[in-house]
Amino acid sequence: MTPIPVHIITGFLGAGKTTAILDILKRKGSGRRTAVLVNEWGKVSLDGPIVASEHPGLEIREISGGCICCSAGAELDRVLAKILEQIVPDRILVEPSGIAKPGEIVDLIRPRLADGTLEIRPVVCLVDAARFVKTRAMELPVYRDQVESAQVLVANRCDLADPGTLGAFHEAASLLFPPKMAVYATSFGKLPPEVLEMPAIRPARTIPDPARDASDFKEAGWTWPPEKVFCESWLSRLFRNAAGSETHIERAKGVFHTDRGWLLLEVAGGEFHRRPTQYRAMSRCQFIAEARHQADFGTLKHAIDACGSAQRSSPRAAACPDPESKQTEKEVSGAQ
Repeated sequence: MTPIPVHIITGFLGAGKTTAILDILKRKGSGRRTAVLVNEWGKVSLDGPIVASEHPGLEIREISGGCICCSAGAELDRVLAKILEQIVPDRILVEPSGIAKPGEIVDLIRPRLADGTLEIRPVVCLVDAARFVKTRAMELPVYRDQVESAQVLVANRCDLADPGTLGAFHEAASLLFPPKMAVYATSFGKLPPEVLEMPAIRPARTIPDPARDASDFKEAGWTWPPEKVFCESWLSRLFRNAAGSETHIERAKGVFHTDRGWLLLEVAGGEFHRRPTQYRAMSRCQFIAEARHQADFGTLKHAIDACGSAQRSSPRAAACPDPESKQTEKEVSGAQ
């Protein structure tokens, strides 16, 4: 039996992994037997439903409630077994959570490499070009793990980067050791076609480092019934404010039923993004912050609730709450 190629598309929070997978599916066509395995670190699933809404006939499998490289590792093999038994795909795309370590994911898949069932294609890591060269992101262990363990490095969101930033990215990438098989620059998650055609790799076993795990972050996620309609302008203002450095929000992503239709709202790399989505189930969102910062998720939840169009008592409730401000929390609670 010809081994089934497995493509791991990794990258830090907000790097554009879901967008890249959607583009691959669009170019390859959903008629082929492609299976997508999505891992959500939090308990609220987002990326899987987004992919499924745009490719309704696609086989999606989700692993939620933990990183597949640590707490949800056993679930990975169980899901893979079901994919192989029920779908028999031509290709498997794996989207790990934004804080997963690809090397340990490969270790979990290794038993299925030995019997010839699967083969690992070069791991692809997406990064934000500006963040890669202008911040101290590489000092963050999880970020560095992802970059160093990948064979292919792709700078995404290059439409937002100036020529100097792109030049600095390529220079920094050329100094990485071991050297990458390929380095690319792109926008909107569009991976070069040749990435999926690269030959299989024979990965060396990694030694798990317990000091580098998801404990560096904390997350919160919530859902609302689909009939609840949110005020788009207030919700967008809240997400824009969450992009500010003083909030310490590392990543925010949500799909909401708003008075302007269903929208996907994101904070990635300190930037706010908004676009329509075909997703039509319950509204849901997830926020992630570094554990060392005192992000007040409870107050944030109240602020989002206050953006419901049936509860528009005060526009001040839509401001992103300041974790250090008791006054903000009182105002938001009063808006209920």
